[in-house]
Amino acid sequence: MVNLYRQTSDAQTIMKLCNATSNLAGRLGTGEIGRDGSAMIVRTEAGSRVLSIARWGMPSSSNAMFHAASRTMEKLRVKNRSLNFAEIRRCEPDRGVMTIQNTMGQNWEKWLEPEHRCLVPFTAFCKPSRKPDGKYTDIWLRLASEGHEKIGFFAGFHMKGWEGVRDSKSGRQVLNLFAILTTDPSQSVQETPRAIPAILTTMQEYETWLSAPWPAAAMLQRAVPHSMIVPV
Repeated sequence: MVNLYRQTSDAQTIMKLCNATSNLAGRLGTGEIGRDGSAMIVRTEAGSRVLSIARWGMPSSSNAMFHAASRTMEKLRVKNRSLNFAEIRRCEPDRGVMTIQNTMGQNWEKWLEPEHRCLVPFTAFCKPSRKPDGKYTDIWLRLASEGHEKIGFFAGFHMKGWEGVRDSKSGRQVLNLFAILTTDPSQSVQETPRAIPAILTTMQEYETWLSAPWPAAAMLQRAVPHSMIVPV
């Protein structure tokens, strides 16, 4: 599970690396990005490649949200509050799904086509690592390079114009969302069985992910070679 990454590159550098032609992200700041954080993504719009902003966390499944709303309803029933399940379901916060690994799952089938795929730029990512005592600690990893953090791209999925509730304080919002495709870890990070992002590093891979039919794009859901990932 990856729930934190770092992005320190400027918009122009990112656009040049993946042949994006429009910047819809403006001057979004760089740094660490966690759940529901705003981040730059590269997606296709009207046949052009654009840099835009989205929030980290795709919509949860209808089944998950139904059960969450049902739990809320039970809590309200205990407090003798008036109940309207439709309204409870409408206002139930959806914190979002940050990573996707089982692309065969029913909830993700509708996001596999090119119009919903994106590139997520990063310079390092954080993941749990198991210590000798069995406990976990966070470690930061990056693409191997000489003396600096190299830009890479996670394979991602995005959705424009989601309407819903992220948290009760903010209420209903209309947001652009994204999630990261994950895969089984390579030997370089095998200390934990948890998944790591599917990382893309070449123009050919960017092109395949953004435009190829799903069977070809699905081949990119694999760990990069051992030598390409190093600790920060």
